[in-house]
Amino acid sequence: MTLVTYSALINASMKRGDKSYGLEIFRSLQKFGKEIEALSPTVDVYNCVIHGLCSNEPETEDMTLAMQIFDEMIEERLSPNEKTV
Repeated sequence: MTLVTYSALINASMKRGDKSYGLEIFRSLQKFGKEIEALSPTVDVYNCVIHGLCSNEPETEDMTLAMQIFDEMIEERLSPNEKTV
């Protein structure tokens, strides 16, 4: 799979409210990204996850996880952009 495919799957999962599956795909992408640079999550992928967690009537846990994902993005030295929450 390509980064675009992963992004599309994450986005679709988050939009339909299946946050756990979206996160599972994201975590797989993070794992593969450590082995294959072309699969390293971009700021746009992180934004997709963060926005997905913050939409569809988010629970407190969703918001906390969104902040953790944001922190992970910063740790990966990715700069937030205008689309980042």
